[in-house]
Amino acid sequence: MRQKINFCTSQDGVCIAYATAGRGPPLMRVGGWMTHVERDWNSPVWQHWLKELTREHTLEGKSHILQRDDPGWPIFVNEFRRFLANHSHDRPEPPPDFETLTNRELAVLEEIAQGLSNPVISEHLSISPKTTRNHVSNICSKLSVSSRAQLIVKAREAGFGAH
Repeated sequence: MRQKINFCTSQDGVCIAYATAGRGPPLMRVGGWMTHVERDWNSPVWQHWLKELTREHTLEGKSHILQRDDPGWPIFVNEFRRFLANHSHDRPEPPPDFETLTNRELAVLEEIAQGLSNPVISEHLSISPKTTRNHVSNICSKLSVSSRAQLIVKAREAGFGAH
């Protein structure tokens, strides 16, 4: 199983690398001070754990070097809570034509299927409006749809937006 390295920007503008691998219900791996989202995958210490965890789950991991008194601590806690909120429901396994979508694109698609606007999606996922527009364009391209309405229909038929 290969992992995919992704990048996002925190609310305070910091670029954060995170990795995803596997399929199934999500697990979040919060690294300690000696973790690296790319190198851990080949580490003799972590390799077998990561491969086993991704057999039946989607593993998401980020590295954080924070202590409770660190000014970034509240940002990390909010990001972790958002992760839990975004993954607390049972998202269906994406059909084969949805496999090309990244986890972030799947999260955007879930919001689109609920009928939410781009500004609301940006706020819910803590991403910029431009990033949201780019995700929507990429999703439409990957799923071969030409309108938001077609995208909503296709997403709902696949089980998205059910809650």
